[in-house]
Amino acid sequence: MKRSLIDKKAVALTLGSLLAFEAFFLLICLIVSICYWEDDILSLAITTVITAAIGTYSIIATRKKRGESEIKLGKREGYLIVSLVWVVFSLFGALPYFIGGYTESFTDAYFETISGFSTTGATIFTNVENLPHGIALWRSSTQWVGGMGIIVLSLAILPFLGVGGMQLYIAEVTGPTKDKLTPRVMQTAQMLYGAYVAITVSEVILFCIGGMDIFDSVCHAMTTISTGGFSTKNEGILFWNSPLLEYIVCFYMVLAGVNFMVTFTLMKGDLSRAKNSEEFSIYMIINIVITIIVFASLLYTNNLNNCDTEEIFRTSLFESTAMVSGTGYVYTDISQWHPFIWGTLFLCMIVGGSAGSASGGIKIMRVLLLVKNSYLEFKRLLHPQAIIPVKLNKKVVPDNIITNILAYVVIFAGTCMVSIIVFMLFGNEFTESVGMAISCLSNVGPGLASQTNGVFADQPDIIKWFMGILMLIGRLEIFTVLFVLTPVFWKKS
Repeated sequence: MKRSLIDKKAVALTLGSLLAFEAFFLLICLIVSICYWEDDILSLAITTVITAAIGTYSIIATRKKRGESEIKLGKREGYLIVSLVWVVFSLFGALPYFIGGYTESFTDAYFETISGFSTTGATIFTNVENLPHGIALWRSSTQWVGGMGIIVLSLAILPFLGVGGMQLYIAEVTGPTKDKLTPRVMQTAQMLYGAYVAITVSEVILFCIGGMDIFDSVCHAMTTISTGGFSTKNEGILFWNSPLLEYIVCFYMVLAGVNFMVTFTLMKGDLSRAKNSEEFSIYMIINIVITIIVFASLLYTNNLNNCDTEEIFRTSLFESTAMVSGTGYVYTDISQWHPFIWGTLFLCMIVGGSAGSASGGIKIMRVLLLVKNSYLEFKRLLHPQAIIPVKLNKKVVPDNIITNILAYVVIFAGTCMVSIIVFMLFGNEFTESVGMAISCLSNVGPGLASQTNGVFADQPDIIKWFMGILMLIGRLEIFTVLFVLTPVFWKKS
């Protein structure tokens, strides 16, 4: 019997399993809504039932047809599932906003949801404080689930359903290399999510100590460690007027931009991976240097003339870590600062944090390897016969990795330029268009000029859908999505 190009039943089973998982988070938000007894109960209940029903049906129907043997996913199935799950999750996740009437259209609801799952943090809500507790928690939950990665989260569950997850891991995990803590992907996923939960809980505790109530603490912990940036308050962290809370947020934003593998080993008290990681060292240096640059520039330009030195430093630290990590928390309108300052922070948005972290952007590892390769190219010109390999952490980097990175940066830049043109065609100014393109592709949230607050409610629907596509491309680091869209993917090899 001739095998089809794509194992559709395997794809359906995996997506159904993931939908059932999404329903679990919706159920938690529904319980919170019932506790507060607000008007979002019905919309969350309907969405939970629909999502759970379709997910359960997909699991039962496909398992019955396939039997109980383990399902092995090929590369095509892996890439297709990883691309589809973000879209499918967002379609179902948009229902509470739309059914409850919290958005004017399904487009707005979908935009808010894909922005959440991709941890971009761009929003259409101009007054988030009007949202009921259940919806506000769901909004934060989308970022928390998307932060570690929907697929990485599911890898801890799918093996129990007889689904092998290695191809999903390869297709979803960000960065040019794919590290694992253990030989088994399921164990790696479980360890990483255990650390992810532990960090979130620790952040909730510190937020409560700092003066937040338990609900706001949970929501902000979810959106900080995921580098999402959604807040339950219109003023964000400034609402509490607490230097302690701001310093706590800064610490966790820096932590969120670190490779999860490094974070996990640090939590175990093992410093070896951090010490031996060039990317970790560069990431920490960038945070320190950018903070100093912004602090010195603010003092020199006198942009914050009504603030004392400590407050200027705190503002510099907050904005620097928010942009370097890609969290994008809105602290102040940086477009009012000297162009050198917001231009520097904008470059940080493009570079992003560490590979294997929740942050977006090109990633420090890619930039580091490109710089090394460019430097060594001069040596190769002087010594044409010499073999001078690029090394990272004292290990030789294969040539195909360098080629992959070069291709990634070219496609990233090309996608960015095309996006800028599209945004300008629909009436956005050049600076705003550049900010929107980088904000979506780097999954940061805030834009430039009039859009530094990350609110895009006034954009036409077609632009919101286009921005949603860019967020997805940025979250999956371009290749996964584009590979699925190429004719080669659908042809039999």
